[in-house]
Amino acid sequence: MLLLVVLGFPPLHAQKPRKTRFWNLTGETIVKFELSVGGNGGYGPDQCKNDADWAVDDDERLVIDDVTPGAYDARVTFRSGRVCLAQEINIEDGKIFTIEARQLANCTEPQ
Repeated sequence: MLLLVVLGFPPLHAQKPRKTRFWNLTGETIVKFELSVGGNGGYGPDQCKNDADWAVDDDERLVIDDVTPGAYDARVTFRSGRVCLAQEINIEDGKIFTIEARQLANCTEPQ
């Protein structure tokens, strides 16, 4: 009987795999966050849609879906409408990656 009970439960050390997350360290709220395999220019879906309010405040973390490990470029749109690029962002499965203000380049201001 004890064997049946033990076999019916997963081992205590078995845990769900961690999700890959983005940590916003830009100093601003992001309202659109898109990733492109480094240098290809074809951006994927808006990852901000993974957040309850569809925005990532400064110092907030965002779950990233459907992205394989590798080097990516990010296109970031801020609440102000400013759009910036961050290049060569290394994404590892189940890890947290960051973008800081100093990494932003080629910014365009809203018209």
